[in-house]
Order: sequence, then C-alpha cells, then structure tokens
Amino acid sequence: MTTGGLKTLATRRDLPLRAEWQAPAAAPAPPPAAHIPLFPLLVLCCVLVMLLSGGLLLLLILEP
Repeated sequence: MTTGGLKTLATRRDLPLRAEWQAPAAAPAPPPAAHIPLFPLLVLCCVLVMLLSGGLLLLLILEP
C-alpha cells in the first residue's frame, strides 16, 4: 500500500493553467527584407561575360 502511494505521488504532474494551453497571440510580422532576384542577376552576368569574351575574341581574330 505504501508503494502505491509513492508511485502516484511520483507520477503526479501539475497541469498548466488554461491560459497556457492556448497558443500565444501572434507577434507582428517583421517587415520583409529587400529581395534580390538572384537568378536574373546571374543570367545578366553570364550574358555580359559572354559578350565581352566574344568581342575580345573578334578583336584578336581580326587584328592584322
């Protein structure tokens, strides 16, 4: 009988208050950060490198 009482005391847990059951109110969202479109920027860089290298190659080929 003593062990049964000790078990119930050991396994008893305090339940949270009803206010703690509810999810806290959502905090206001932070302002969105400046979004940099990486893919178009990468394509633009590749096109620029391609045009510069093509122009350099034409200058080397056509040079007398």
